[in-house]
Amino acid sequence: MDKEELGKRYLEKLSNDINERLYDLLIVHLMNVRDKITYNSENSKELTNLLDIAISNLTNNMEGLNLNYCRYILLVCNTLLYYNKGRQDLKDLKKELIARFSNADPTDQEKIPLKYQINEVRITYDVSYLTYLIDSFIKQKLWAEALYCLITVRLVEPDNLKLEEQYEIIKENIANEKTKPFTFQDPLDNIVLLDSNIAISYLMKNIEELDYSAKTINLKKLEDKNKVIITHSVKEEVANFIDYQLSILKKDKIKYEAVKKKLEEKYDEMVKRYYCNEVPVSKELLEKIETFYSRFLGVLEVIVLQKIDSKKISHKLRKLAQRESLLPERGDMKLLAEAITMQEGLGDKVTIVSDDKDFTIFAQAIKDNFNIIIYNE
Repeated sequence: MDKEELGKRYLEKLSNDINERLYDLLIVHLMNVRDKITYNSENSKELTNLLDIAISNLTNNMEGLNLNYCRYILLVCNTLLYYNKGRQDLKDLKKELIARFSNADPTDQEKIPLKYQINEVRITYDVSYLTYLIDSFIKQKLWAEALYCLITVRLVEPDNLKLEEQYEIIKENIANEKTKPFTFQDPLDNIVLLDSNIAISYLMKNIEELDYSAKTINLKKLEDKNKVIITHSVKEEVANFIDYQLSILKKDKIKYEAVKKKLEEKYDEMVKRYYCNEVPVSKELLEKIETFYSRFLGVLEVIVLQKIDSKKISHKLRKLAQRESLLPERGDMKLLAEAITMQEGLGDKVTIVSDDKDFTIFAQAIKDNFNIIIYNE
């Protein structure tokens, strides 16, 4: 029997899966699709038609954010995109699903951002595209992105031997400047910006229904001698955090309503008390901050691995997805840019209060390069 006829019989099997709504079986049968259906063949056109039907059925029958359906749709989309890379409708559908899952704003970029690719792995545990990206980033000498992808792939496929070779290449080429120790001192007559972790700890304090423990800062002591502020970027991060916490509780209506009321009341009180007007920051300044952190990729690798240590793989992937590469989270770099801009505009001394290692480990370097003080109680 020739390959074309075998391909037709294989398509018949996929058709049965789709007609009977056996989507878990469909995903299993698609694992060897490239061996069965040749790219750009007559059978590939029939495959495309079948999988379009599957996606339509899945999207039309998905109630709410059904994680299994999300996984099926993304994996089917990935198969279709192999046979037709120009399908922007599939890319848009993927971005929409990943944005809903990760509680992120949908992006209007044509390419799916790297952060979204990590969130897709959280849903599908399929790292085939990230594995390809590692080689691509190495060729482009984008070491922060290459190492970020490699760490993610290694979580899902620790037995992937190719990663060792890629890791050696990356380590030979990344900038690995060392940090210097820094002595934290109480700020006096400063404008004090709270980072998102500090603001969230303040928000979550005494909400018994949620199991959340984090270091808290004595804000009263800071307020007695300084002007304490929450910037626009931190306000947005806290709001996203609230949305995420509430999304977890939606199945427990009583608990959901109680926590929602407490969180919203505390959030409104916090914003009224500490929020300042938005501080516009330039693209050039953000690029300067990225260049600054890029000098310390070896240190950042250690920090990232420490942050995901001793967590379930799902938690590790979620933590990784908060970054856009090995560099600190976008919100942290935006806060630093806001601090620099504010200091230049007002002429006042600005301090960032944080217990995040993306700030505290780099405190001396941040002071030397940007004249911003980092404070950790």
